[in-house]
Amino acid sequence: MDLATIEITYRSSKNEETQRTVDVLGFNKMHFEGYCHLRNKTRTFRFDYVESCAETETGEVVTNLFDFLINKLRSYQCRDPYETLAKLMLTENDFMLCLVYIGRLSGQLTPRKKVVIGKACSELSGDRLFSDEQLHFLSNGFDFAHTTEDNFKTAVKNIAKSDSRKRNILLETVRQLSKIPKKITINEVDALKFIETSFPV
Repeated sequence: MDLATIEITYRSSKNEETQRTVDVLGFNKMHFEGYCHLRNKTRTFRFDYVESCAETETGEVVTNLFDFLINKLRSYQCRDPYETLAKLMLTENDFMLCLVYIGRLSGQLTPRKKVVIGKACSELSGDRLFSDEQLHFLSNGFDFAHTTEDNFKTAVKNIAKSDSRKRNILLETVRQLSKIPKKITINEVDALKFIETSFPV
């Protein structure tokens, strides 16, 4: 679960200044942890080393990052953890079917694949707080009987007629999912190729 994505100016203990985009995953009084887009890794940061900060989505200047994250966490805790997922399952069934189909081609939805799918759901829904509970429900409550190859291809063709934003999110997510196994399977190669050839250039 990402609490927020932020743009920070960060000065390290070696006095090196960098500009970073960070998907914040958790925090305590002194540090916050997040996926750093500059290093392409999860890193731990000190609050007092952040010289400036803004929320990526809104552009809001954040003057107190700790309080900002506290408020994000409180808003998450007050909500129904299944609300966003329920809406996606109703309104974006083709999209969800494609994600689950690809995610399970190599066997099952692993924790790493759930994280990738969660990020795609967050991006599509605009809900930055797509929760672990929702991902658990997705992997256990989805009707897998309908995630057949024929239904997958039908869903892809439907998405091909939709807006480019949705197509781009799906295509990038499927590419990420296919990189998670040590060796990509033939089925995954075929599924990715089918999406790439079905979507308009």
